[in-house]
Amino acid sequence: MLSQSKFPQFIAFLNAAIFSGAQIAFVVLYPILSHNLAIPMPLLLTGFGVGSFLFLFSSPFWARKSDQLGREKVLQIGLTALLLSFSLIALLVYFAPSNLSLTISIFLISRILYGLVASAIAPVCQALQVDMDDERTKAMLLHSQALSLGRVLSLLLLLLFHEQYKLILIVYVLIILAAIFLTRKLTLPSIQYKIDASKVLSFSKELVAIYPVFIIAFLFACYIEGLNSTLSVSIQSIFQVTAHESSEFVSKVLLFVCFGILLVQVIARRIKKISQALGLSGGIFFLALGTYFLFQSRSQIEFWISLFFLTIGIGILPPMYLSVLQKDKEQQNYGTKAGLIGSAHTLGYSLGILLAALLIRFQINIGTTLLILVFLMGVFSFGLVFRKSKQFVWSLYGK
Repeated sequence: MLSQSKFPQFIAFLNAAIFSGAQIAFVVLYPILSHNLAIPMPLLLTGFGVGSFLFLFSSPFWARKSDQLGREKVLQIGLTALLLSFSLIALLVYFAPSNLSLTISIFLISRILYGLVASAIAPVCQALQVDMDDERTKAMLLHSQALSLGRVLSLLLLLLFHEQYKLILIVYVLIILAAIFLTRKLTLPSIQYKIDASKVLSFSKELVAIYPVFIIAFLFACYIEGLNSTLSVSIQSIFQVTAHESSEFVSKVLLFVCFGILLVQVIARRIKKISQALGLSGGIFFLALGTYFLFQSRSQIEFWISLFFLTIGIGILPPMYLSVLQKDKEQQNYGTKAGLIGSAHTLGYSLGILLAALLIRFQINIGTTLLILVFLMGVFSFGLVFRKSKQFVWSLYGK
């Protein structure tokens, strides 16, 4: 049995894992959904892209509402939307209408619902972890672990039962239902995470207060999406393999990286005291090292070594810059801040896809471009450390 003090953390962890698992499941199922629903792949990807893009506006809105109304209420709303969105997709897969227009309409409704309301889940789970843990860095590591674990378990489930994907969709629906039931129990009077609405700042004031973190989050998301979107092309160029072989190789790389990130975050959280300055600089260093060696590699051994460095950097950096959002012992407006960072990620992912398309179209050096993004992250991380030196404790010894 979980203690009352641990139950909110468990709920936040569980829902974050479910959310990230559901996200990556659809990425793997793109070709199958396009074929079975007779929706052209460009239109399918556009529908998923629209749902994700809506996070840019809806994520801060719901995160702000969680500051005003309380985390558990907004979390239940987000989970209900995720359930309805997933159920609509499952219904289409099981009972594909003969009318293509109807199929496309239901599909788009599910994605818009996902983008407008289910966007509440991730930032509220993040805020809830901070509410329940005085050590903000470890709180963010736990939240990142949940996201990583959700991706790993989802990928494993899909790899093991790829032919039974219809059944997997039903399993997801049941898991989300269970999460809603458990979240309804998150009404403990002793948990003080509801914020006085009169003290909630405007979005513009919050953005000014956290703009270095916003920019780092944007650059990081742009880097990740640029890397992911060009990985198949890079592998084909490095190893001279076919598109099919490259696609299969990428799926293995994705699982390796997700599992590695989870392992890095588990180890990092066991460290007694983690310096944010050291974590930020270490994350940038390993990201740069991995990017350089990735595009210099000419053998699979060199390639996997570069992924090892990248995994450390990707695993460390996000929880470090996210932990800066909360001042020591302060919990005011954290939901709003988390929502704004969610928007930065969304904007970065959107522009990262565009960046990848431009790099491939005009044959611009991918490795150099990604290293420039890492360099910019390093510049703003240094500025963040310098800017906050009088408000936070930034010694390399974690004092």
